[in-house]
Amino acid sequence: MRRLWSAAVLVALVVALSAGAARAEGDSPDPDVATPSTPSSVLPSEPTTRARDNNIEVSLTEILQGTGAVPGGRPAPVSFAPPLVRYLRAEVCGLMSGGAGYSWPCSDGRVVDHSDVCGDAPVLLPLWRSERPSASTPWSDYVLVADLTCVGGPVPSAEQVLAEFRRLPIAPSVVRVQPDRGWVLVNKETIAFTDPAPQMLGATVLGVPVTFQVTASQFTWDYGEKVFTTTSPGHPYPHQDVSYPFTRPGTGRVALTTTWQATYTVGDDPTVRPVPGTATTTSASAPFEIREASAHLTRGSCTDHPHDPGC
Repeated sequence: MRRLWSAAVLVALVVALSAGAARAEGDSPDPDVATPSTPSSVLPSEPTTRARDNNIEVSLTEILQGTGAVPGGRPAPVSFAPPLVRYLRAEVCGLMSGGAGYSWPCSDGRVVDHSDVCGDAPVLLPLWRSERPSASTPWSDYVLVADLTCVGGPVPSAEQVLAEFRRLPIAPSVVRVQPDRGWVLVNKETIAFTDPAPQMLGATVLGVPVTFQVTASQFTWDYGEKVFTTTSPGHPYPHQDVSYPFTRPGTGRVALTTTWQATYTVGDDPTVRPVPGTATTTSASAPFEIREASAHLTRGSCTDHPHDPGC
């Protein structure tokens, strides 16, 4: 009896040792127990942007693949797709700006002066796009997708503002003369004056609203017999300071060239800047007769005898 019990213990011990040895040789763990996967927080979830070569800005859409679990609970390996789209910024070379086959990005690093478009604002060069259907196929030619951009919006240059100022529909000065009765006398002062009221005008330069405050700065009077310039717009009698006595009879008029200066503001910017130049308008009075005065004997005043000679 004691011998049978000892044999059973010996057999059990051998079986246990064999099982332990088998596990030590690398038996697989229980397939129903899943291995913890890599935390999703360490995996890239958004596209990244990288720089390559000179002035080249490349956007890579890195597609995460195989994040699910394979049969048996093991995590799939993490891999990234190769880039299929790329971008760059460069000057435009070719026959025209835009259109496949007509333009391409300059590869010689050339720099073009764009102050005629952006003024003093920084410039963002044109944007180009190239793509390929797969990593084993070549890249397509670059195609222009966005033209030149002025950083912070276009800012008109002073020269552009001046050119627009000179195209404004500035109302010409209205010329008035005294005496205002259709005729004046030879050798008597003919008075001229105008209204110098400032004008507020608006325009659009490079798509940006520009507001002009226009004021008269100089007046050139042309009586036909004499031309002179004043800074005064003239005043009516008895405070006249612009006048001229015609020396011979005939038909006359007073022409006026008004020189205008202006300040301007751009968009919502309250900064007031001077326009670096002037504009001019021309106008003229209605024509009038220039008469020569002659002496006549009368029976009394012209009020009592309005039809007598000289009245």
